[in-house]
Amino acid sequence: MNDRTKALRNRVRVSQQKFCQVKFLTRVFAATALLLFSSFNFAEQQQSQSLQAFIDAQQLLKQSNQLEEQAKRSLLTANQTRQLVSKKRVEVRKEKDKQKREVFELQATELAKSLETQQKDGASQRTQALLLKRKAMDLFSQGLTNEWSTWVNNTQPLTMDKETLDYISHNAVVRSVHPTMLNKMGLNKTGLNSSKNETTNQNATSKNSDNNKEKMSLRIASLIGQSAPADLDISAFQLSNDQNYLAHIEVHNAVDTEQSNVSQVPLNQMHQWRLLISDLHGKPVTGKEIEVLGHMPGHVHGLPTQPQVTKELASGVYLVEGVKFQMQGWWVMQFELESPTQESASSAEEKNKKSSFTFNLIL
Repeated sequence: MNDRTKALRNRVRVSQQKFCQVKFLTRVFAATALLLFSSFNFAEQQQSQSLQAFIDAQQLLKQSNQLEEQAKRSLLTANQTRQLVSKKRVEVRKEKDKQKREVFELQATELAKSLETQQKDGASQRTQALLLKRKAMDLFSQGLTNEWSTWVNNTQPLTMDKETLDYISHNAVVRSVHPTMLNKMGLNKTGLNSSKNETTNQNATSKNSDNNKEKMSLRIASLIGQSAPADLDISAFQLSNDQNYLAHIEVHNAVDTEQSNVSQVPLNQMHQWRLLISDLHGKPVTGKEIEVLGHMPGHVHGLPTQPQVTKELASGVYLVEGVKFQMQGWWVMQFELESPTQESASSAEEKNKKSSFTFNLIL
């Protein structure tokens, strides 16, 4: 084989190698483009689904509110009819004329039938309204989870971490009772802050019965059990009381790591929460001043600490620090923020109005 033939074969082999490389790169580029297109298409579809979820949820919520208004009207009419029935029964008992009494009895019977129908209508409308609202909340939850996938990692209700159940305890009266509950329980700041005053009040018990009210203690309340309603809403997603906002809560355990969270809260340990707030379209609600409140309905005491929103981790994502639960049971957590009507409010009542979220926890 001469040199010219060898050179020709080498050129052919090099050309084939280059062709294979180009073909391979072309396939890689095509696969990458297809993957990018699929990812973009998937993200676009997911965003479209989230948007549709919010739209459908708002429509269901509107229908629920309309049915609830109808239920209120039906039940109000039923109450008015009940009063008429009572009056007509009185007329029957007082009437001595037999024919008139029979007429009154017939009228009372017809009114009683109308009352039964109105009550059934009101109950049915209220049940349908509740079902529609639950469906709306399911769609709101789905939309918020898809739209805020970076931050919503736990969609389940919060529960107690069983590994932390070493002991349970009530706190002292001073720490257990929320300030707004002092007057309701007959406790005042003077009696709570001074043990000397407390002793003096005890000695004066027999002289002044009013002092007995001031000496009330949670040692009595702590013996009272609590029973949460069977249909209690313990969802981690809630609407504000004025239906202007959506909110979601979950545990936030790590600093500088938005993905670290669990569905369980520890007992008797300080920990953090994340509070996500959006409008009804899933858009973040930012820059809000939020007050955190909490109590146990069945035990008539509040949290052992005073949790606070310390910063905004991202738009609409608020960090709640200082959360602690000292015992298991039914807890109510409330987050209050200023209403959107405050800036343009014309009356003092509107200016003082607050939007709030209420979360029920069975720990």
